[in-house]
Amino acid sequence: AGIQEQGCGALCNLAHKDADRKRRVSEAGAVSLIVQAMALHLAHPGVQKWGCWAVTNLAVSTDIQREIADAGGITSVCAAMQAHLDSFRVQERGSRALRNLSHKNNSNKLLIARAAGLQCLLAAMRAHPAHAPIQEQGCAALWNMANMRDMSPSTVSPPSDSDLAST
Repeated sequence: AGIQEQGCGALCNLAHKDADRKRRVSEAGAVSLIVQAMALHLAHPGVQKWGCWAVTNLAVSTDIQREIADAGGITSVCAAMQAHLDSFRVQERGSRALRNLSHKNNSNKLLIARAAGLQCLLAAMRAHPAHAPIQEQGCAALWNMANMRDMSPSTVSPPSDSDLAST
């Protein structure tokens, strides 16, 4: 798992800021490798943290947002958040990833909702109420999700009362 953690970290750094590098990282097949690493090492918080962060950096491109969704990246981010609720780093990076994946992308918003992404965001915010970056990124992701014309009760079930209850 240590090699996968370092690999996800390296891809995260390569995909930081520069649009051309993001494209080249994507074209090299990095998205599927990140998703595979996250799936194979779900119990390893370091792989999940760096995997979510790499997804965050790559998901600022609309084309790569689609590729991430097609590779199962949304499910991987939600699984990471569910498996590591106590890790503020995984929660923050996962919230950032869902924020970027949902930005102006209704297809991804539906996939996030169906993967229990709303519940993951709420759980992260409840579990880490004093961690400002989680609150900020969670609110930003929820803002993106709320700006969705295609969401209806038939496409996603709303959070339960226990999801919405404050702790």
